[in-house]
Amino acid sequence: MGQALRRIFMCGEDAATTRSFEHRRQWIEDKLYFLSGIFSIALCGYAVMSNHYHVVLLVDQPRATEWSVDEVIRRWH
Repeated sequence: MGQALRRIFMCGEDAATTRSFEHRRQWIEDKLYFLSGIFSIALCGYAVMSNHYHVVLLVDQPRATEWSVDEVIRRWH
């Protein structure tokens, strides 16, 4: 059976190569907060690990239903 996943580090330090990817952790956190502000989503929790992340989101449907079609288009662009 072949290897399903490659050794890819999203954050942290790769012990095999000693390359650090820690700078990406803050970028991911910033992007999560940025996107939750644009869309009608509450960021309830998150965890960023070295090779993946978990997010707990809540769709704020009442807020989204108040938006006009133009507002939705503006937010998507």
